Amino acid sequence: MKPSPYANTDAAEQDAINTFKSLIDTTHVKDDIRTRDKYPNVDGIIELVNDDLVPVGKFDVQIRKIPDGNVKYSCPVSLVEYCKVSTLPVVLICVDVGNRRAYWRSIAPNMPELVPDQISFTISFDPSLDTINNTGTYLRRWRELVEDYQRRITGYPELQRE
Repeated sequence: MKPSPYANTDAAEQDAINTFKSLIDTTHVKDDIRTRDKYPNVDGIIELVNDDLVPVGKFDVQIRKIPDGNVKYSCPVSLVEYCKVSTLPVVLICVDVGNRRAYWRSIAPNMPELVPDQISFTISFDPSLDTINNTGTYLRRWRELVEDYQRRITGYPELQRE
């Protein structure tokens, strides 16, 4: 008998998380990402902070490794189902470890790629919009995502009265 081995995907998952962490602006992005976890659906939380390091919003994050040079990911519908019950926005991050690139997409039930009665759907990333890099575009869009989510939450009581 031998001790139980690590999962076959352990090294790939760890490399993807390490690559992702090396690409983010750690001044404004505070991550709490679990590795080697047994939790389904998401790997952790990202909290955005302003220049004074005050939190401005957060979201659930799922990180996946994609093949080198790829800009597509076959996303399980279960991640969309999870976003319906999460109390935070859900963001999928796909990492091309070999080329040190990461792409992201907000996951929502109204995604145009989502087809009824399938177990997965293909997300195609736009490298000019969906890349996590030093241009800061991802950070601006993440702030817009959490601000939109906060507006929806604070506006709900008014909507409910109507």
